[in-house]
Amino acid sequence: MNAKKRLLFKQLSKISKLKKIYLKKTNYYRKCDSVTEAIIIGSGTVSTTSIILSMSLVLAPLLVVGAVTSGVATIGTALKRALSIRHKYELHKQTYLSYSELERELKLSITKTMGDQEYDMYLTDIHNRLSLIEDNAPVVSLSANSSGVTLSPNMK
Repeated sequence: MNAKKRLLFKQLSKISKLKKIYLKKTNYYRKCDSVTEAIIIGSGTVSTTSIILSMSLVLAPLLVVGAVTSGVATIGTALKRALSIRHKYELHKQTYLSYSELERELKLSITKTMGDQEYDMYLTDIHNRLSLIEDNAPVVSLSANSSGVTLSPNMK
């Protein structure tokens, strides 16, 4: 195996690791988005129901429950917007999909027989596409451990 094909395998390994990291983060933000949305909808429903029942039954505790759950729904909505959970989910998802597409193309190209000039052009293309993806991707950090280098999402 020539050096340029080994370089393609090295790039494939890097892309696969990054893809896995972004998949984990995508799943995390999707769960956060779903949970916050369920809490907001549930609080809004309980609030509306409590207020309607308190008007018909004239019970003070129902007014308190309605006010509290309305406040929870309002605070939940504000936090979800301030933390931009949905935006983070979409950003990580797009990055994951970009890495997946690049990984798939790289796996297909490794099976092809190419000359030195074709390898050079393809490596340049891969490098340019990686640069575009990394420019738009959320930050991940590299950390060294005893078994080598691992990639982990930056929590900032």
